[in-house]
Amino acid sequence: MNQPTQEQWRPVVGYEGHYEVSDQGRVRSLGRVVLRKDGRTCTYPGKLLKPCDNKQPPYFSVNLWKNGKLRRAYVHRLVLEAFVGSCPPGMETCHGTGGSYDNRLENLRWDTPHENSLDTVRHGNNLNSKKTHCKYGHEFTEENTMYSKNGRSRWCKTCNRQRARDWYRQKNTG
Repeated sequence: MNQPTQEQWRPVVGYEGHYEVSDQGRVRSLGRVVLRKDGRTCTYPGKLLKPCDNKQPPYFSVNLWKNGKLRRAYVHRLVLEAFVGSCPPGMETCHGTGGSYDNRLENLRWDTPHENSLDTVRHGNNLNSKKTHCKYGHEFTEENTMYSKNGRSRWCKTCNRQRARDWYRQKNTG
């Protein structure tokens, strides 16, 4: 029988000794004693941070404090930086089939912006891929749809023919 794996925690890069992030996408602060400006000390117990649900872009973020300065950080980036390493040049965070709110390490990877765009279509999260009709009401059927070479864009053939006719008329009447 498979035993559930133990959640692993690592320091948040740049916030070592203050925060940790887990391979399950959770972030916690560590207990610490802070010297205030008036000379008194305050003891803060460690606790799990409640992520903020950003609607646009749709990702969880947390507020991190260090030396009196606030930084809002996306949880998916914290997980990858702690467990995989810093983001390679030209890459960005990509979520797997679990979607943009699934910040478990197994659902995350560094990849190209192009692959990230293709992921939204593959996983059914792209707004345009859900459209069944063009803005003029023509249905996107196999016979009435044109695709770009990279497969990321599509057009209505009926509208495309009408634009071509209008352009030809305008060119020959002017």
